Amino acid sequence: MVNKFSNPALLYAYTGCTSLIFMLPVIIPFYNHQLGLTFQDFLFAEAFFACVVIAMEVPIGYMSDRWSRKFTLSVASLFGMIGYTAIIIADGLVGVMIAQGILGVAVACNSGTISALMYDSLLENGNLKTYQKQEGRRHGIGLYCVGIGSICGGFLYALNPYAPFYIDIATLALAMGISVLIKEPVRHRASAEIHPLKDIWDTAKYCLHGHKLLAATILIGVIIFGATKQMMWAQQPFFMLNAIDEKYFGMLMAIGFVAGGLSGQFGHM
Repeated sequence: MVNKFSNPALLYAYTGCTSLIFMLPVIIPFYNHQLGLTFQDFLFAEAFFACVVIAMEVPIGYMSDRWSRKFTLSVASLFGMIGYTAIIIADGLVGVMIAQGILGVAVACNSGTISALMYDSLLENGNLKTYQKQEGRRHGIGLYCVGIGSICGGFLYALNPYAPFYIDIATLALAMGISVLIKEPVRHRASAEIHPLKDIWDTAKYCLHGHKLLAATILIGVIIFGATKQMMWAQQPFFMLNAIDEKYFGMLMAIGFVAGGLSGQFGHM
């Protein structure tokens, strides 16, 4: 029986906590003013972060399926807290890259795990037909919280440049507490007919070699995602060049996040 602590509600709360990224709108001014790093240094560290996420996606997904998904979410929160702490104490580019790598592991732990938990939870409760709606709502909540965190992060930065990171660590600690309350649903999966690594290889060949339209779609998606990320990070140096006060950075960036949240929430329609 679903109660007020049902998995969908807990996953909404978990997503909200992990999406309140207060340091997001002021990360480049922080790197520049507190650590003496350039925008080019930031992009180099961000590229390393992306490489870690890509490299860890498959092994962490395998770990999540084999062990416990709620445990994987707890690990994600823990690595997130360690990553933010590492940024606070970083001294130069190498320290920041180490911190970004730790945060990459956290992102890989969350990626796919939350959606899989939502799917199996709804399947177990006989509500699978609402999956797209529930997952879209969760995605929307996440982006709304990114927007809220951005607005607050700019003003926190004006009070203390380290304050956004302290609050981020606190919200991730709350997320870890929420992950403990999640009930691990019954797994619904077929028995493996071939070795997992061969299955991964066959799927990659199917997508990238044997079906040109699918490969082109993936490539276009990668280009759009990369361009979107690049433009998101380019906003802050642009604001700095135009002498906009850093406390307003979050308000300006939040507009896009809220628009994305609305698209996610109502995308099932």
